[in-house]
Amino acid sequence: MTKKLLGKVALVTGGSRGIGAASARALAHEGANVAISYVASPDKAEAVVRELKASGVEARAFKADQASSVEVEQLVNDVARHFGRLDILVNNAGVAVGGAVDDVNADTAALARQDAINVHGVVTAIRTASKLMGEGGRIVTIGSGIATRASFPGMADYAATKAAIVGYSKGASRDLGPAASP
Repeated sequence: MTKKLLGKVALVTGGSRGIGAASARALAHEGANVAISYVASPDKAEAVVRELKASGVEARAFKADQASSVEVEQLVNDVARHFGRLDILVNNAGVAVGGAVDDVNADTAALARQDAINVHGVVTAIRTASKLMGEGGRIVTIGSGIATRASFPGMADYAATKAAIVGYSKGASRDLGPAASP
């Protein structure tokens, strides 16, 4: 079997569990060296790293809070420095905070953190990684169908963050992708 990503370096934010860990495994299966980030689960992150290394690739976990643009920028730069390059960014880290828009007891700090992680963390990661990636670099942002349909009450704020990254990703692809043919 040909490993399509042999020699490439990927960063998966929020890679210690769920979709992030599955993405990291898939990238490693294709031969990429993989960095994952985590914020609160070092044991889970190290377990994923051991699994990735067992598949024959280099892997490392980095602690970074996606709500902090400073930490996200540092994360991306540290990954590129450690591995010598960055070819693939998977923006996976995210949180979901529910609650009705008219809830007088809404946890506004949690809503602000959700926005910081789901929107501003993605923006910072893309802006930083795009300066480091060479020709053929890839950026993938994990979204949600809720971006286009709030399927049940209490999801307006979360839906707004996911809709924002859809729009940002479309704009970034125009800025960073190949120029349109004449």
